[in-house]
Amino acid sequence: MMVCSALAVWWVLEQPGTSCMELHPLFQYMLQRVSSHKMTINMCDYGGPTTKRTLIYSSELEEIQKHFTS
Repeated sequence: MMVCSALAVWWVLEQPGTSCMELHPLFQYMLQRVSSHKMTINMCDYGGPTTKRTLIYSSELEEIQKHFTS
């Protein structure tokens, strides 16, 4: 993500809603150094069979909203 950000490449990271990755010190380090946006979606809103909550991190807010807004 840091390399993509340095090269101005749009990146997206998907994590289960129960993930504790955002608490990891190295992930926190990365979030402090790159521009990122976080969005929560439910899989059932996009055709999934369950209401599973998913966290989406992205370098571009407008792009992430374009792809994940009902």
